[in-house]
Amino acid sequence: MIVVGGVIGSGIFLSPSEIAAAMPEAGGIYIYLREAYGPLISFLFGWTLFLVIDSGAVATLAVAFSHNILPRFVEMTPLVKKLIAAAFVAFLGAVNYVGLRWGSRLQNLTTYLKTSAIGIIVIGVFFFAKGQGRPVNFVEPAPGPFNFGLLGAFGVGLIASLWAYKG
Repeated sequence: MIVVGGVIGSGIFLSPSEIAAAMPEAGGIYIYLREAYGPLISFLFGWTLFLVIDSGAVATLAVAFSHNILPRFVEMTPLVKKLIAAAFVAFLGAVNYVGLRWGSRLQNLTTYLKTSAIGIIVIGVFFFAKGQGRPVNFVEPAPGPFNFGLLGAFGVGLIASLWAYKG
């Protein structure tokens, strides 16, 4: 809860409503950037969001699903993993094309699944850990397949933590 409280914070409940009341237009952050920095910056941000930021996030999630999650249940070749990732992106695009209601339902379903999976893991630890956890694991993690050094390890950790702030 400390991490969740740090990520969400109280500003999320105050700032958006004050900004939205001051500029009641559709467009979200594009409108705020246009008013603060002018049309060029907001235009560039809009296209960057469309071509790089959100499309990159969708591609990352599709690859994570087809390369890390699904292979735990089904044996697949590298080509099949790529085809599944492409199909996943096409499926999400089709659902959002059909309409807001279907996109909202899919978002709610996947959020329930993720929350349930986290709950199952948390509860499962209490039943199946059997004393395997040690406090030293928090100080000296097991060596991984990559040797990034201190600065590289910090960068990898930064990517993982900043990804949580996307929402």
